[in-house]
Amino acid sequence: RSLAAEVDRMQVLAAVEQLLAAGVRQQASLEELAGLCIDAQEAATATACTQQLLRCCGPYGYACFLAARAAYLRGDWAEVESLSQQALADRQLPRWQQGMVQDILGRTAKASGNAKEAAQRHLAACRLLEDAPGRREEYSNYLFDLHFFAGDAAWRCQEAQRYNELLADIPPEEPSALPVHERLRVGYVSADFGRHVMGYFCQALLRDYDR
Repeated sequence: RSLAAEVDRMQVLAAVEQLLAAGVRQQASLEELAGLCIDAQEAATATACTQQLLRCCGPYGYACFLAARAAYLRGDWAEVESLSQQALADRQLPRWQQGMVQDILGRTAKASGNAKEAAQRHLAACRLLEDAPGRREEYSNYLFDLHFFAGDAAWRCQEAQRYNELLADIPPEEPSALPVHERLRVGYVSADFGRHVMGYFCQALLRDYDR
């Protein structure tokens, strides 16, 4: 990964292909190479890495998960499901890796148009992951999925309010002195402003806002 931080993506992929051609067989090295290719969204090279990993080290849980990620890049939903179930069958798979498997199953369900299963998977991922940022991301995905299938509005509101529980470890920011203005100033802040579906949804609101 230090190499990936210093050189461009094509050089990294060329190095990965050279290592595969040389017959690298070490489990840790193959896991690292697969992760690099998956992060770069290079489906073919990621597939080659995970296939080599499975051949050399067998279908243990994390290897199946990485192979499922590669299958996701290829759009092979059936293979994602099969490999993910193999990963979850590994009783030695750590909880955080189980959470990652649930995440990829949620993404696959969403891509397949099954919002209800996607919501269930993302909620399961939230409960399994141990790091707070990861749990917040998965619960956010869960809340997003709830908008795409029928359900009681009051229940959806209740589920959204539970997001506050994931923010308990973040201390509130209290400015030393509040600025004073003659008129109330309202601002909108979002990581999704820009080339993002939520940014497009907000265009009418921002354009027609009654000043």
